[in-house]
Amino acid sequence: LDDAHHAKLVVNELINGWDFTETDGTRARLQVLSRWLMWVSHNLMVSEIEKRQLEDSGVLAKAVEGGQKDEALAQAGEMPPLVKVLLGAFKFFCDSLQPRESPGVGGGGPVPFKTTYGTATMRIGRVRVELIDLMCRLVTVPHVDVAKAVADSGFMGTCFEVLLNFEWCNIVHAKITRAIVAMCNDVNNSVSPDVYRSFFIEFDILKKILDVYVTNSERRKTRHYESGYMGHMHVIAASIVETVKILRRQGLEPGDKTAGEIILQAVENNNTSSEWTVFVDITLG
Repeated sequence: LDDAHHAKLVVNELINGWDFTETDGTRARLQVLSRWLMWVSHNLMVSEIEKRQLEDSGVLAKAVEGGQKDEALAQAGEMPPLVKVLLGAFKFFCDSLQPRESPGVGGGGPVPFKTTYGTATMRIGRVRVELIDLMCRLVTVPHVDVAKAVADSGFMGTCFEVLLNFEWCNIVHAKITRAIVAMCNDVNNSVSPDVYRSFFIEFDILKKILDVYVTNSERRKTRHYESGYMGHMHVIAASIVETVKILRRQGLEPGDKTAGEIILQAVENNNTSSEWTVFVDITLG
């Protein structure tokens, strides 16, 4: 998969054979790509650190003056072929995450099936569980092109909707929660603020979280138990709250230029009547 030809071949085979069935071949390809991305992401992160060290040391600036910028950047690493190919298929994978209802017999509408609690009409399937794992690993790759693809597609918002649509799929909740928490933890090292603008402002994740807690409270009056995703929702909300505390201690103000400023702006947007403050102090507190 270090080779562009072989990386493209594997991804194309995956796309051409994709029919939403739980085939071992499709799952195996997704698992291979996901594991490989772990290694790729680590190497690219090391390269990003080396590039920043070059910038901080002034070596890169000198290279630019000497007309050797491309060579200097190459020494700091570039995006691997596998990541480039996966970005080319990013929209296809995002579309494949959309929920599908179980088809009815003779076109009679969706057929409910039993779950841990009650019934549901949408199945996530083992193939899409592996796809979510792959995508959540891909979004952590520290490269501006990856950030642009994630922002343009609204992928993080799609992930959050998947979490809500499949209430009892705990393994998916865990993968998506890790991706969101990692996003919060990396706020000061973000390669691009676009992802944060897409998730915190355009998708308005804070408003979505507030709505989820209200809906859960209403459901609990009749169901007498928490929604299946609430444990991970607590983790996501607490991670955002902690990130906001750190950003404020750093003296940042709400704005639109950096990832940190965007998160603080999102808090301000959802606190016109102190709703976010009340949520943090009462519900989470």
